Amino acid sequence: MKEDKKTVHKTNTTKKPNNAAKKPNNVANKNHKQQPKKNNNVNKHVSDEAPRVTKIESTVKERKDVAIDNDFIEEDNDKKLIVVIAIAILVIIATIVGLLFGCEKQEEEPEKPKDDEIVVPVEKEDEDEKEDVVVKVTTQKSEEDDKEEEEIIIPMYDVIYYYENAQRTHHESVEEGNSAKEYVPQGYSTCKYYKDVDYSEDYAFDNVYEDQTVYLDCEAIEYKVVYNYDEQLVTDNTANETTFTVETEFELLAPVTNQIFVGWYLDNEFTTQVTSLNRNLVKYADADNTVYLYARLEEEVSVELFNTANESIYNETFNKEEAEGYTLPDVANMNVCATEGQKFLGWATTEGSKNVEYKNKAELELNKNYELYAVCGSATVVYVSNGETVTVGYTNEELIEEGFELPTPSEMGMETPTYFVPVDEETLTSKKVVSDDEVELGENEVYFSQVVDNAIEGYVPTIGDNVEGFEKEFLGWIEKTEEVNPEETPEEGTTPEEGTVPEEGTGSEETEVTEEEYDFVTPEEVVEELTNSTDEEPSMELEAVWGIPEVEETPEEPTPEVNPTPEVEELPVA
Repeated sequence: MKEDKKTVHKTNTTKKPNNAAKKPNNVANKNHKQQPKKNNNVNKHVSDEAPRVTKIESTVKERKDVAIDNDFIEEDNDKKLIVVIAIAILVIIATIVGLLFGCEKQEEEPEKPKDDEIVVPVEKEDEDEKEDVVVKVTTQKSEEDDKEEEEIIIPMYDVIYYYENAQRTHHESVEEGNSAKEYVPQGYSTCKYYKDVDYSEDYAFDNVYEDQTVYLDCEAIEYKVVYNYDEQLVTDNTANETTFTVETEFELLAPVTNQIFVGWYLDNEFTTQVTSLNRNLVKYADADNTVYLYARLEEEVSVELFNTANESIYNETFNKEEAEGYTLPDVANMNVCATEGQKFLGWATTEGSKNVEYKNKAELELNKNYELYAVCGSATVVYVSNGETVTVGYTNEELIEEGFELPTPSEMGMETPTYFVPVDEETLTSKKVVSDDEVELGENEVYFSQVVDNAIEGYVPTIGDNVEGFEKEFLGWIEKTEEVNPEETPEEGTTPEEGTVPEEGTGSEETEVTEEEYDFVTPEEVVEELTNSTDEEPSMELEAVWGIPEVEETPEEPTPEVNPTPEVEELPVA
């Protein structure tokens, strides 16, 4: 019996795997500690070792004292651990697959954008392919945006106020549904408001739903004038008015004094000079409607002259008696031109200027100090434009060597004239034609004579017309060979001669002109005439010609033909 036991033991040992025999002792001991917990389930899980287990069971039944080998139990536990790990890995893989499937389904059925969402296609670049990614941008409108939109769409209406016998106007813009305000013009205390110019029907300040016109009958404020001066120097000032209104105008006169009277000023520092009592002084009145004026008196005044080298060559002072009827000294015996060969052309009021303001031996009103600067050269050119005159002196070098060019009126500080076009309705930019008897123009008013002199061809102005003013275009200079007497300005409401309208007060040219109608002078012609002249003081007078710019008509866009039955293009089936 002992031999059989050994034989069975040897058989089990020889069939034992080699790797089990080579395991370290610590691993075997660890598994041995876990053996009591796992030993009960050995027969259930180790199915692949059925032959070996069957043999062992039969041996155990025959030999109760035969013990199960520990290495066999250790090998069985390792396999169970591997199975558990494999199951866990499968569960994790299944979970991941489920999540991926769910995400793919959501991409196939994207959420439809709402009304306030904007769907923007964005290209997403991968290594092998490109996909369109839908980005949702949600825009929300705040309450402030809604308020702004409401304010923009509220209609605005013009309310025009006429006052001073409907000769002056004032504009106000009123929102729809609001009422116009009771406007009181500056210089008036109270006003009554009417619907018509005859003041027969009162104007009711109801809510405004269209453009409206209001006629005012106002009471003018009477302003007092206080004159300030040294009573020891002024003996009489009764010639000046002591009151005025916005509807009157009085010229300010010099008081009786033994001093040189310079003028009346609005301050005792003598910075703002005034020459008449008119509506412009209203803004300087105090709370008591009083305007204060200050007389500037000088015991003597001076006149100082400078040559072209900026050296003082004349400096004299004069009292009141000596200043009366004063004329500038003759420069024949004075060294006024520092450059040899140049002629004296006149006097300028600013240093370095070429604009001649006073000729030799000109008469001056000595009510202030004068500083004059000599202008020397070889010739002068007199430029005339829209009633303004500027005389410029030139040297031979400026005419010949430096490349002479004719200046434009704006380059010499002259105003650009305007022309007037009638409009059917009064606008915020239009002007009302008023009588020349008006003391001062309102903000949107123009004198009748100005409109007559600058009206577009074919338009006959009348008092009360609404006109729009536009700048004219400078065409060039022409030589003014003879004086043309200005035609008399037509009486208000009368018609000028058929076909032409006087321009800039000359009455000699039509308003609309073209370059072909005039023989414009060139810089070369001016140089030739001035350099070849035998006159002692060569001079040439040029007059500016202005015209109305041609307005290019915008061509009408052709109306596209509408096809009642448009052809539908068949799209290829994806």
